[in-house]
Amino acid sequence: MCKISRVLNVVRSPEIGIPLSIQQYKLLTPSVLIGRLITAHQHLLALKISEYLGMNQEVVIKHWACSKITASLAIPDAALLEILLDKLKLCKGISYAAVAAHADKSGRRKLAALLVEHEPRSSKQHLSAMYSVSFLILYGIALATEGWGLMQV
Repeated sequence: MCKISRVLNVVRSPEIGIPLSIQQYKLLTPSVLIGRLITAHQHLLALKISEYLGMNQEVVIKHWACSKITASLAIPDAALLEILLDKLKLCKGISYAAVAAHADKSGRRKLAALLVEHEPRSSKQHLSAMYSVSFLILYGIALATEGWGLMQV
């Protein structure tokens, strides 16, 4: 009950502005509340609440990364990659494939290729490469580094 009260006090604040009663919170569920905070671009608060409640933080971090890509058109790919990797590494086992796909759809193919290159699971690198428009870029990387294991189709 103490955790619920703390969460409700934070989201009821004027900066956030979500007036919830305890009953509404219980009916809504914490995951839906996190989703609403994400939609309102309150990523840091959503991350802190999900951590406090012991929930999976992957959804929050992925949405933040996709929002960052969309909002950071003036930032070079290499600099944005470093920013994204710092945050994506917070969540162990997170797949970079969804973020890379969003980067590709946003027209940042080089960033997508770099994200796929940093994918912790090589099987996801392979799947992302198959469906990505930047397949040729990855093929060039495989040629240069002799990483043929990624290019088996």
